[in-house]
Amino acid sequence: MNKIYLVKHCFDVDGGFGDAIPQEEVICGFDNTEDANEFVEKYSNPHIYDSPYASLECGVLRVEELNMTQPDREDMWWLD
Repeated sequence: MNKIYLVKHCFDVDGGFGDAIPQEEVICGFDNTEDANEFVEKYSNPHIYDSPYASLECGVLRVEELNMTQPDREDMWWLD
């Protein structure tokens, strides 16, 4: 089983009433945890970028590990 390590940017957006709604987006991926963690250490910059009511934070980077498996053709029901 292969693994990939996705780096995600976690940030808040204003929900319309001044509330902070958490969001995340994939920035990049790596084939090893060392490179992913190095990227996070180098480019993380957590800070508050706005405060309409609740503080809105951005610049938080996190690593998510994903297991990559080869699917069985039997599981691909749409091919039949």
